[in-house]
Amino acid sequence: MSKLAILSLGNGNCEQGVQSVTLQVWQNNNILLTKSVGTLPPAPDIPQLYTN
Repeated sequence: MSKLAILSLGNGNCEQGVQSVTLQVWQNNNILLTKSVGTLPPAPDIPQLYTN
């Protein structure tokens, strides 16, 4: 029993946030267990954290 998580990010960036985020969790690559839709808030510190 394997699971696959797919996170899809729509338009946006770290300064303004992302207005469309979708998470899908699949079992055995053919059974959709859950799907959630939401947004991500701005996080302007992420690029510097990544660089460090």
